[in-house]
Amino acid sequence: MRYIGEILVENNLLSKSDLDKALEIQSEQTKRQHIGEILISMGLITVDVLMKYLDVQFQANNVKSGKIS
Repeated sequence: MRYIGEILVENNLLSKSDLDKALEIQSEQTKRQHIGEILISMGLITVDVLMKYLDVQFQANNVKSGKIS
């Protein structure tokens, strides 16, 4: 499974250190937000970028598992 943060870093839309900061924030929350929501609230990505790369993530994960022909 490919994670959205990993995909954003690979596509140079996010630095590894920014992703690590967002993951740290997420781990400290009692009611965990999705990482995309945290990245948006930090001003690191836009909703449009998140939506585009969630589609990339979905396709990559489904092709890898053989669910898309």
